[in-house]
Amino acid sequence: MTVKNIGTSTVNISGVSLTPGPGTNSGDFTIGNGCSSRLTVGSSCTIRTFSHPDQVGTLTATLNIADNAAGSPQQVKLKMTVINPRASISPYSLNFGTVEVGHSSTQKVTVTNTGTTALDISKAGVIGADASNFKPTNLCPSSLAPSDGCTIEVTFTPSTTGSRSATLTVTDNAETSPQSAPLSGKGSN
Repeated sequence: MTVKNIGTSTVNISGVSLTPGPGTNSGDFTIGNGCSSRLTVGSSCTIRTFSHPDQVGTLTATLNIADNAAGSPQQVKLKMTVINPRASISPYSLNFGTVEVGHSSTQKVTVTNTGTTALDISKAGVIGADASNFKPTNLCPSSLAPSDGCTIEVTFTPSTTGSRSATLTVTDNAETSPQSAPLSGKGSN
């Protein structure tokens, strides 16, 4: 955040500190003070805040700037919501083997939330050169609680003979999104 002296005399900054909010640990937020002790008229400086949370939930703190200006300390409220969804797909890949052109084979993958907060799934799709040969049916709800899983069915219908490949992608709110699983199969007469 930027601190600017909009007054008519020098502002003397005597300290910058953080006060953790309820349920927030003192190490969840830290500050990098780029302000000197004197801020001349019209000048500004930057105070950076960093977060290093070791817990999930809504974390709050107050940044306090002690100075000789009216209303000291100047305060800025900080708020951060920490989530920890994790997703895994099993099996990691699907091989449909050889399927006659015009016929279909269906296999399933399981998506599991291995994190400690809700995994929000926004879509499942197939990408790649032969994507039109693989159709996903998303049987997952929009949100999975921790340790819950759901199923996505993938149907392989080869349009021509030969090897076919694509990738199943699952878009969610996990840090590693999208999750992916290679798909392969072969069309035959």
